[in-house]
Amino acid sequence: MPRHVAVVGSNGKTSTATFLGRLLRPHVHVGVFTSPHLERWSERVTIDGVEVDVGDLADAVERLHERGAAASGLRFFDLLTLAAEEIFAAAGVEIAVVEAGIGGRLDPVRLTRPELVALTRIDFEHTELLGDTREAILREKLAVGSPGAHVVAGSLGELGPVALDAAHELGLTIELGPAERLRPFQRENARLARRVAEVALGARVEALDTTATEVRGRFEIGVVEDVPFVADVAHNAAAWSTLFAELCRSPRVAVVALTHERPVEALAEELARDGLTIATVATTVPGDRGVDPEALCAALDRCNPEPDRPGAFRRGLDLARSNGALLVVFGATYVVGEFLAWARERGYSPKPGS
Repeated sequence: MPRHVAVVGSNGKTSTATFLGRLLRPHVHVGVFTSPHLERWSERVTIDGVEVDVGDLADAVERLHERGAAASGLRFFDLLTLAAEEIFAAAGVEIAVVEAGIGGRLDPVRLTRPELVALTRIDFEHTELLGDTREAILREKLAVGSPGAHVVAGSLGELGPVALDAAHELGLTIELGPAERLRPFQRENARLARRVAEVALGARVEALDTTATEVRGRFEIGVVEDVPFVADVAHNAAAWSTLFAELCRSPRVAVVALTHERPVEALAEELARDGLTIATVATTVPGDRGVDPEALCAALDRCNPEPDRPGAFRRGLDLARSNGALLVVFGATYVVGEFLAWARERGYSPKPGS
C-alpha cells in the first residue's frame, strides 16, 4: 500500500495537491486524488500526472457496489475515495496525495491513516458540520491525522497557537508556515506543497514555477471571442476576497452561481467593497443545490438573473465586450467547468500545464 499525504483546509486544497503531485513525481510513483472535478469525474484521479481511464474508475466503483459498499450508506464521494485507493494500490503507487472533501475528522480520507498532512488556509465553510468558528473548523481539519502524523501548515496567522494546541491534543506534530501570505495566491499553495514534498522525500526539492503550472479553473486566464476572462472556483467569502484582490483594477462583469450553503450577504459585501463590478449575471448550479438566480440578484446591485447557464455565459460575454470590461466567472466548480468547456468551443484553449 502507498504512503499517504492528506490535504485539508478551506481553500487551496486542489492546487496544493496538484502542485505536490508535480513535485513528487520525478522522485516516486505518485497518485493524486482531488475533488470536485470540473468536467469529467475521472479528473479526480491521476497517476504520475496522467488522468485514469474513466472506464477503469467506473469499474472500481462497480466492484465496491458488488461488495455491498453502497448498502453501507456510503456517499458518492466515499465510493470515489475508496475506488481511487484500489486503483493506486493496483498500480503500485508509492505515495498517494489525497484531498479531503469536507473537514477532516468526518472525511473518508481519514481512513487512509495519512502519515503526513498538508494544511491550507482556514475560513468559514460547512459550519453546520464543522462548527461556527474558525478555531472549531481548524480542529475538525486537523483531526484527519492519526496520532503520530506530521502536519505541515501554510500561513495560519492568528490561528497558529490554536493549531499548536489542537495538534498536541490529537497527538500530532506540526510545523507552522511563515506568518505572511504570498501573492499571487498560487505562490502560497506552491510554497506549502514544496515543504510537504521535502518532508515526504526527506530531501530538498526545486521550487515550482507557478506561471507554468496552472491548475484548471484556479485563476485561469484566457480570451474568448476577443474578451479577456478569469475563471476561478472561488466559492466562499475568503476565496472571493482573494480572487478580487488578484484581479486587475479595471471594470469587470461577473457571472456567478452559488450553492445553498454559501453566504449571499458576504458576496454582496465583497462586490460592494471591490467597487469595480459594473454588472453581474446570476445563474444556476446543476441539480437543485443552488441559490435561485432571482434570489441572488435580490441581494446584489446591477444584477441580471439568467437560469440558463450557456445563456448566462453569453450575456456576461456580451456585457463585458460592450463595456470594455473583464469577464469573471466564479462561485461554483461545475459552473466554472461548464464555462471553460463553452469557451473552448469558441476558440479558447487551456494554457500548457493547466
